[in-house]
Amino acid sequence: MLSMKFKTRLAAILLMTGSFLFPARTGWGLDFFDPAIPGALGKMGCSASDLLRWGDEVPGSCLFTLWAWPAARQKEAAALALHIRSVNPGLTPRASWRMAGAFVVASMRFGVPLDLAAAVAQAESGFNPAAKSRAGATGVMQVRPDVHRDLLAFRFGAVEPWSLVDPEKAILAGCFLLAGYLREEKTVERALSRYLGAPDPLYFERVSRYRTEITIFLRAWSRYF
Repeated sequence: MLSMKFKTRLAAILLMTGSFLFPARTGWGLDFFDPAIPGALGKMGCSASDLLRWGDEVPGSCLFTLWAWPAARQKEAAALALHIRSVNPGLTPRASWRMAGAFVVASMRFGVPLDLAAAVAQAESGFNPAAKSRAGATGVMQVRPDVHRDLLAFRFGAVEPWSLVDPEKAILAGCFLLAGYLREEKTVERALSRYLGAPDPLYFERVSRYRTEITIFLRAWSRYF
């Protein structure tokens, strides 16, 4: 059995760097899940073993080491997975958890508030990985690969339109762009205008409303467990 000290250090390294170094197998993973994880999975008719399997199915998935995250981050992922599926009931549990895990990792990696990142995705696509606009904005975060190709390629390697249909890649890309706008513009409202491509008070209001809903949901779920 891994020591708690080692587990905590490992979780911090994995979550902050996004490095997925260890296989998530039942001998390691199940013992380290926060109770919020099986609780949320149970509401979807799934188990922790399903979550470990989903992490193995997609190379580099953010679910690959969710078992090693600090309890607070696991709770966030559990609550967000439930919220995502409540907004878009057509999603599979696997897709909901992949998105939730990606939001937590992206928030930590790029410094974007978790509730803001998820609220932007809800406003942009309703958490629909297949969403595509007439202008070519693609995926959960409605990123335009034609506009941001060079910047995304510099950060993530070659980015093609099809890759943004993958919800985890789309979320990482969108949060990377949003983080840059937040640094440059200094305020959330101006950053959202940059993200949208034009000032729009209604868009800011919608994202703010979703952000409040998500914050309340995350806090309530954390207290529940």
